[in-house]
Parts: sequence; C-alpha cells; structure tokens
Amino acid sequence: MKRRFRLRNTTDFKRVRATGKAYTHPFFVLLVTEGESNHSRLGISVQRKYGSAVERNLVKRRIRSIATPWMERTERMWDGIVIIKNQARQAEYNQLQEALAGLFIKARLITNAE
Repeated sequence: MKRRFRLRNTTDFKRVRATGKAYTHPFFVLLVTEGESNHSRLGISVQRKYGSAVERNLVKRRIRSIATPWMERTERMWDGIVIIKNQARQAEYNQLQEALAGLFIKARLITNAE
C-alpha cells in the first residue's frame, strides 16, 4: 500500500477511534469515519499479545496487500483503522481477504471485492 493511503499520526488514530463507526468480524474490527485528506487512508493496529513482532508484522503486511487494490478505487474519502483480533492468527490468507472484503462492503467503502 502506498504511504499516502496509510493512517500514521497518533492524532488521526485517536480521532478515528473517538468518532468512527465500528464494524466487527471474528478476525477484525473496522473503525471508519469521514476523511480529512484528499484520499482515503487506512491504519492497522495489532496488540502485543497477538504474538511476536514477526507475527504482528506478517499480519499487517497481509492486510496491506489485501486492501491496496480497494484503496485506489474508493469513491468517497474516509479514514479507517483495522484492529486485528487474536482469532486472525489461525486464518489463511484467503479467509482474511474474504473477512476484510465483507467488512469493507458492510461499511459501504467498496461495492464489490474484485
């Protein structure tokens, strides 16, 4: 995912957590609010109890690779955070992709996950 599509500042994370609407799945929680920049941005949050740094970075890379095609073709501008739950550790890549696509569709960020 290109850097311009990433949510990086602590203040932005706090704003999304405070004002965002939550969509849940056993693997993720997606928080979404209206964006303040001229493009959509996504942040990823993984708690330390998820596992080692290697495991946390692996799941973040997977989420970024899944979300990259959707970020470039969203119609409205939004900021979001994907909070990864411990159940995602046992999931395969295609299960993560289906789960995240379902949340993005539920939040009306994309129309289909192609």
